[in-house]
Amino acid sequence: LLEFYSDCMFKAPHFHQLSYIAEPSEVYAYQFQQNGIDLLRNSFNISGAGHGTELIYLFGPTLMQQIVGRRFTPNEDRLSVTLKRLWVEFIRQGSVRTNPYSYVTVWRRYNNDEDNFIVLKTNNNQPPQQSVIHYPSTEDLIFRHRISLWNDLLPKLHNITNQDIIPAKIEPTGMHLTTDQPYRSAMYTLIAFVIVLLILLIICVVLLKRRAKERERDLF
Repeated sequence: LLEFYSDCMFKAPHFHQLSYIAEPSEVYAYQFQQNGIDLLRNSFNISGAGHGTELIYLFGPTLMQQIVGRRFTPNEDRLSVTLKRLWVEFIRQGSVRTNPYSYVTVWRRYNNDEDNFIVLKTNNNQPPQQSVIHYPSTEDLIFRHRISLWNDLLPKLHNITNQDIIPAKIEPTGMHLTTDQPYRSAMYTLIAFVIVLLILLIICVVLLKRRAKERERDLF
């Protein structure tokens, strides 16, 4: 359910917006996957990178000390330095047109067909000299098929009306698609369906227990 909610409310709208602004504008996309900083100080069990945690790396060790109460590890410090360098290039040039620091992975302009965003993270099992900029892995790209449920399938189903259903002899005029994305209503519908299934499961368990007790009484 957590991944379901995350896909619906964050990932799908993000990539839907990215697909619109990438064509007319020069856009550079990244995915921050650094683990290890819990802004709630272990009061909540989270996995992956929290929203906005890259700002701690961007503003440096002082903010880390104030919010989290510790200093950067060597790997985190390298990630912080890399983030600052990339952001400085944006401030100076307005984009990352070159690779001024000779990073192995080049951050190119985002293209919808290539899906060429970068991944920012470090691995604590590797030395601090490791690269912190990576190309998306196969697993990173697979989730695009999951969010196609929200960005492609559900909008098409939502926009099918009676006027779109025409006799087979007449050539179709096309399906009218709008930018209205029924994320919230579809999510609530599917969650309600899951809740109904859970209720039915609980009822079945209760009935089975009652049946088992009746059999025990019959035996004795």
